[in-house]
Amino acid sequence: MFKKVIALAVTGLASGAVFAQANVTVYGLLDAGYNEVHTDGARTERSIDSSQTAGSRLGFKGSEDLGDGLKAVFVLEYALANDINSTIGSASKWSATATRQAYVGLASDYGTLTLGRLQTAAFTWACSYSPLTGGIFGTDLRLGARTYSDCGNAGRADNAVGYVSPTLAGFTIAANHILRTEGDTANVADDYANQLGVTYLIGGLQVGVIYNQVSRNKVPGSTTRTTDSDIREYGIGATYDLKVVKLFASYANNKVEGFQAESKYQVGTTVPVFQNGLILASYAANSMIGDETDSQIWSVAYNHNLSKRSMLYAGYGLLTNEAKAQRGMGPPANPSINQPAYPLPPLGGNSSIFGLG
Repeated sequence: MFKKVIALAVTGLASGAVFAQANVTVYGLLDAGYNEVHTDGARTERSIDSSQTAGSRLGFKGSEDLGDGLKAVFVLEYALANDINSTIGSASKWSATATRQAYVGLASDYGTLTLGRLQTAAFTWACSYSPLTGGIFGTDLRLGARTYSDCGNAGRADNAVGYVSPTLAGFTIAANHILRTEGDTANVADDYANQLGVTYLIGGLQVGVIYNQVSRNKVPGSTTRTTDSDIREYGIGATYDLKVVKLFASYANNKVEGFQAESKYQVGTTVPVFQNGLILASYAANSMIGDETDSQIWSVAYNHNLSKRSMLYAGYGLLTNEAKAQRGMGPPANPSINQPAYPLPPLGGNSSIFGLG
């Protein structure tokens, strides 16, 4: 009975915020452009795509003042594939997420508590410490060494609870608890994950750390669950804004129990130019399990603001592989739109992308 009361209460928060209050914001973003992916040993792929540098989306967010400093809050945010005939929530080639985030919660002077599909603390960390992240020029997604520390779909979580503290003396704490296999009757116990992130901001300096622990439970006699290996993942990142230039750096380490750890580091910068332009550059490399299985990637882009809302962009990225590595710059397979994976280069080959929009 107690659980039913909680469920009704949370549902009421969402309906009340939408219908009883005028404090609702409709927001969104549309990104469309052209790109070419060149891969050693394969034909050049050319596309008109959405979500090249930022995920196209349509969102609704709002709050209701409950008194005594307490507010009910909600967010419903869906992906848009604005280069094809699609509905709201349809995934595009570059964005495999239909529902980006959807939650209800409570906010007060003591912090914000949310429940639903969340952009986790690890998502926020991964999106904060590289100038080119989450898009076709991003140096973060293609090199592995991550479970949740991802500025993309892997950094979002279903069946999640989140808490973000108020900022005190420059420090902000974010935490998540995630049920990864909620209600899976084939398992003795559900898999779950816990995250803890801390951010410190003073002047032009921002430093952030993230820790993820994923617990996976093996089922005796199961033919589908063959491992109970836990995952430990941590990262540290920093930015420093000198006004004439902004510097970025990050390091991430991912270890599956019983295996050698994988790691990845990135450095980057943004430089304002002209009156409305911004140059963005980033380099990343990884250290993977096995000899000569590492890769490196560098990207450079230029953004030109036409107004507060409209921007033109162009960029180039190059990924190089060691002798036994095989990674590419194209998007992964997306079955929801019948999109096959782009071809990979041969072992030790290169892959590059050029795009504008």
